[in-house]
Amino acid sequence: TAVLLGSSRGLGAAMKQALELRGAVVYGMARSGNAGDQSRTEVGDAADPEALRRLRERVTGEYGRLDFLICNACPPILPLRLEPNAAERIGAYINLAVSLTLTPLTEFLELLNRSGGCAVIISSSAVENPVREWPHYIAAKRAVEMLGCVASLQYPRVRRSEEHTSELQ
Repeated sequence: TAVLLGSSRGLGAAMKQALELRGAVVYGMARSGNAGDQSRTEVGDAADPEALRRLRERVTGEYGRLDFLICNACPPILPLRLEPNAAERIGAYINLAVSLTLTPLTEFLELLNRSGGCAVIISSSAVENPVREWPHYIAAKRAVEMLGCVASLQYPRVRRSEEHTSELQ
């Protein structure tokens, strides 16, 4: 049983389909309702504690356990420079991007810990090979990687995985 945040397009939709083809029950959450099989896809924001709480209650009510939490949601990347007129936008981007992983982790880690499940955080190859115009994106991705590290320290039965994607392909 998996919860996949950011499941309606691109990598998220492909992961959802791949997991389902292998027999997994996948509960998705997406901001838009165009995620294929809507029966297990909640329309909502991965940074909304109430939406996540409803999703957790649904998963525990229907399956009683969670094996994977996949944090794939991220705001779109727009080029920004480290300059005074961009400071507020950079800070807002980092705050939103981090909350799209932090809020689901806080909601689902205990459930993952009970089942010995895995928290998967989708990061970026840009963390290792920075892109000049993406300081906000790189900072946010590095921050969520560290949240995953600390989560595995605080919840020792939770396995973690960071997958680096390449946005440049």
